[in-house]
Amino acid sequence: MSPKKLTKRELRENKLVTYTMLAIRYVRGHLTQVRTGVILALAIIAAISFSSFRFRKIEKEAENQFVKAMASYRGEEGKIEEKKDEQKEEQAEKEKYEKALKKFQLVLDKYPRSSSASEALFYLGNCYYESGNYEKAIESFDKYAKKYPRREFAPLALVSLGNSYEQKGQYEEAVQAYERLVNKHKNSFLVPRTHLDIGRCYEELGEEKKAEEAYQRILDFFPQSSWVEDAQWRIGRIKK
Repeated sequence: MSPKKLTKRELRENKLVTYTMLAIRYVRGHLTQVRTGVILALAIIAAISFSSFRFRKIEKEAENQFVKAMASYRGEEGKIEEKKDEQKEEQAEKEKYEKALKKFQLVLDKYPRSSSASEALFYLGNCYYESGNYEKAIESFDKYAKKYPRREFAPLALVSLGNSYEQKGQYEEAVQAYERLVNKHKNSFLVPRTHLDIGRCYEELGEEKKAEEAYQRILDFFPQSSWVEDAQWRIGRIKK
């Protein structure tokens, strides 16, 4: 009698049994190596899990600290009493920014790699500006613009950098800051207004021709801008 032919299903089952037996024999013969591999794999998984957990923890802590800093910045920690004395009001406003400044600095010092760090740096510059410390404001805004050139606050940082230089009477440096914005962020909604800033600085420097050219750029390239009337008025004043 000829041997019975196995069906495809029986062949697959036989192969499965064979592979299973071979696997069992391999594991028994290489038990130490298998144990080491399993332990190593578990260690790697644990390390990745811990790293991910720590990153999320740091991000959350940084975010919480940033929220506290913003609360101080906006004066939302508690309403400042109404004071008739103007000097006291100014002092209270200054203290508000100084308090927020410390908290933003804490975010930068403690969580420099967090996603909150970039915004903390920008608002740090704002706090320095509002506190009248224009040198530190310049340092913060310039650092932000260089470190985060593609972030949403980059154009604002350059405008603020120019404003800070103007407060110090450094109009040439202010022009350079404004021109950085115009050249690097051509599609920003701030560009038309920035040409006005450039013209104003040139007027302060006594360079009326360059000032007029800056104002004219608003009329030529941004005829629908809300700054057109202001530019026209300034050009008319220069030509008188």
